[in-house]
Amino acid sequence: MTQVPDDQLAEHDNFEATEALWIQPREALLRYWDREIELAPPQIMSLVHLSRHPHAQSVLAEAQNRRPPVIEPEPFDQDGIRTICYPGDPRHSVRQAAFPGPSRLMFKDKRFEPETGLPGLLD
Repeated sequence: MTQVPDDQLAEHDNFEATEALWIQPREALLRYWDREIELAPPQIMSLVHLSRHPHAQSVLAEAQNRRPPVIEPEPFDQDGIRTICYPGDPRHSVRQAAFPGPSRLMFKDKRFEPETGLPGLLD
C-alpha cells in the first residue's frame, strides 16, 4: 500500500532492516503467520492497521483527519508468557484504543501473536 511518484525508486537502507519486500499488508501478515517472514510487534501492529484500508488514499485520508496516536506498549507476564498490551486493552493505562486490531500480543513459539490467533490479525 503506497502512493509515490511513478519515477521514484525505492531502495533498501541496509541499516534499520535486514531485508525489504513490497507486498500488501494482509499478505505480510499471512506470511508472518506461516513463518515465512519475521516481524517485530511494531511492524505487526502497523500492518494490522494498514490491512484494514482498501488503498493508500484511505490511509492518508485517515491520517489527515486525526492526530497521530501515542502508542506506548506496556509489557507484562501473563501466566508465564511474555505479553505486550496496547492502548484500549483492559490492562493498559490508556483505556481508549489507538488503532484497530488486537490489544495484546503474546510471545508464543518464538514469535508474537494475538490471543485469538490469525483472526486477531486479519479481522
